[in-house]
Amino acid sequence: MKKNNEHFFWVCDLDNKTQHKRKPIVPGTTLRCTGALIPCENGLHASPTPWDALQYNSGPILWLVKL
Repeated sequence: MKKNNEHFFWVCDLDNKTQHKRKPIVPGTTLRCTGALIPCENGLHASPTPWDALQYNSGPILWLVKL
């Protein structure tokens, strides 16, 4: 398990929006979730490697994110 200050990878579609809630992704901003974290309904996903991120989501854009 990585520490909170390490980088992870995240994938999105060409429209630069989150997968489930369709929130816009803007570099340099922080995305947050409110309410209960529910897999595939409410929350944000991140993967420890680029390969894992690309396997998880079908989008073509790979982001380097900090958790």
